Amino acid sequence: MRAILEPLEKAGADGIEMECGDGFVRRCFPILAAYIADNPEQTMIAGCRRNRCYRCAVPRDSRGEYPIEPALPRNPLHTADALEAQAYGYTTTLYSTEGLKPYGKPFWADLPHTNIFTCLTPDILHQLHKGVFKDHLMNWCVQLVTKTFGSASTIDDRFKHMPWHSELRHFLSGVTSLKQSTANEHRQMQKVFIGVMEGLVPDRVLKTVIAVIDFIHYARLPVHTDSTLQLLDDALARFHELKDVFVEFEIRTDFNINKIHSMVHYSESIRQLGAADGYNTETPERLHIEFAKRAYKATNRRDFFEQMTVYLERRERVAKFDAYLCWANPEYAERSHRDTQQNTYEDPAAPGWRIARVSPIPPVPLSILPQVYGIRDFEYYIDEFFDNYFPNRGFTISPDDRLTVFPKATQIINDAFVTGLIDRVHASPRPSQSTSGPKFDTVLIRKVIPGEFPEQYTYGMPNHRVGRVRLIFKLPSHYNIPDPLVYIQRFDTPSRNPLVSVNMHGIQWMRHIPQWGRRRVEEVVPLAFIRRTCHLIPQFGVPSITSSVDGDPSDPLTLFEKFYVNSYLDLHTFQLLSV
Repeated sequence: MRAILEPLEKAGADGIEMECGDGFVRRCFPILAAYIADNPEQTMIAGCRRNRCYRCAVPRDSRGEYPIEPALPRNPLHTADALEAQAYGYTTTLYSTEGLKPYGKPFWADLPHTNIFTCLTPDILHQLHKGVFKDHLMNWCVQLVTKTFGSASTIDDRFKHMPWHSELRHFLSGVTSLKQSTANEHRQMQKVFIGVMEGLVPDRVLKTVIAVIDFIHYARLPVHTDSTLQLLDDALARFHELKDVFVEFEIRTDFNINKIHSMVHYSESIRQLGAADGYNTETPERLHIEFAKRAYKATNRRDFFEQMTVYLERRERVAKFDAYLCWANPEYAERSHRDTQQNTYEDPAAPGWRIARVSPIPPVPLSILPQVYGIRDFEYYIDEFFDNYFPNRGFTISPDDRLTVFPKATQIINDAFVTGLIDRVHASPRPSQSTSGPKFDTVLIRKVIPGEFPEQYTYGMPNHRVGRVRLIFKLPSHYNIPDPLVYIQRFDTPSRNPLVSVNMHGIQWMRHIPQWGRRRVEEVVPLAFIRRTCHLIPQFGVPSITSSVDGDPSDPLTLFEKFYVNSYLDLHTFQLLSV
């Protein structure tokens, strides 16, 4: 590293002329501003032992405490002097008290305008996803459930019965027996972990879980304000206030863990270097898949280094030649872009939503809706739709009509919280001779007065209701209603505020009165009314009170009556429902 960064010593001190984006040449002073590394590398770069903080001089046995006053930051000049003195056989007091290791003079000692300790960035992948959540919090909860109920099988059962969503990993074999797991799988577990643990652990433990997952979500935000950083600090304070519950249940004796202590520095680091997602070690580690795993799979497993090198060189040449063809031949570029599109979409009839130009499904007669899509009262609800939205036209559906049906609709969400988020709503029954379940997504529907067009951007649960899409369709052309419609099953109005116990809104199926057989209430609305997809977590409850679930896990929404609207599905949902 000293050889790599040596040019910065002179350039950072004396400056170097560089051409700026506006075309002017200015004298600039390039410096080492940020260093991305995981915990073992961070402590090595800081010159300290692995059981000490790489950023501050907190004592080893105080790392698990929430600091009333921040610990003294490490001083790069003093640390470099102490390490260099140790290399010459002199052990200073600072060397001992700050837990340094005999690495000799550090590579960063002569870099100008550089504080290496503030350069070391938060590591969401190893510190939060894998460390705090998977290796610690989740492991503690599994131990507690095993201690309480004799085994952790209930946790696996709940993961197996989690409703489907296109952005959610479905753990068909549970999670407690996983030998290896990736950061993506850790994120997927976080999305439903609160709902899974509800009823299995005491309320104080669940609140500790909520505090950690809240912290992780706030730490992942791509843009921060003073308010979001305050929420980040509040979540950390809640965790430290409640964490001793694991000591009471004899799961832990202390919390002197580097990855837990590192959470203290997130707010300060974000203020200094910007959002932590820009320094995530997951970004460079992704290259391991591209340049190592895929290259190795292309070999015959013998003398693979040489074969991997040839494979990567060929890929690079193909990519360069493809870029040249796109530059030299616009027709090739247009054809290449068109070939990469999975679906050809028509112009959206509603803001954001797009459907296929030509449906892949033959026109569907009304008579097969009950058998294929589980829709028994289509005629009643489509006539109700006509009465609400076209009261003066006198429409009535004909039993001989055929619907143009679409298996999915897609939108790209651009609003106050996200840009370019692809959202897909599915409405497809179980394929014949297939073990996979049906895909009927749940959605947030904008509240709107019939006859009025909804606002494009709506926020907060009070401005939405929840439904399950059973059918995406267009009426025959003679109705002169070109916009796509959706047939939904409705849920009751969600609780206005999140339930304190789980920090999520509670809902249940909306049903007719007993004279109507307690059938689910359904409705037809324009596709434009759907804000986005959502995910529901069953209210599993306490195992000793609720009966075990014996139904078909391929469609869990039919097995339960009450649910939580999952606020942790993704960052957009987390912010959307927090307003």
